[in-house]
Amino acid sequence: MNNKRDGMRRPPFRVAMTADFCDETGKPKFADVGLDVLERHPHIEASSFDHHRSIIEPGQINGAHGVVVLTPHVTGDSIAGSADLLAIGRFGVGYDSVDVEACTRNNV
Repeated sequence: MNNKRDGMRRPPFRVAMTADFCDETGKPKFADVGLDVLERHPHIEASSFDHHRSIIEPGQINGAHGVVVLTPHVTGDSIAGSADLLAIGRFGVGYDSVDVEACTRNNV
């Protein structure tokens, strides 16, 4: 897609979802949760983590601008070195599994 303001191609906004959104075959576990909008948007590149871990590891976030989390914990170590990361969305109730202070310190 082109950015009409300067004629340059706009890089995709990369969103990663934790692996627990999918079953062992890679298909979504939950129907109609609204995340399919990410796959339909022309400027968003959506993917899922390859492996489920109880705590997100820094390498799982590399290159993502946004992460949608179901059950894993997000720690300061999880986001360390993730220069492109802008947002973490917790799918469910509350942010008790997300170190919000670490995110704030890292401009996430």
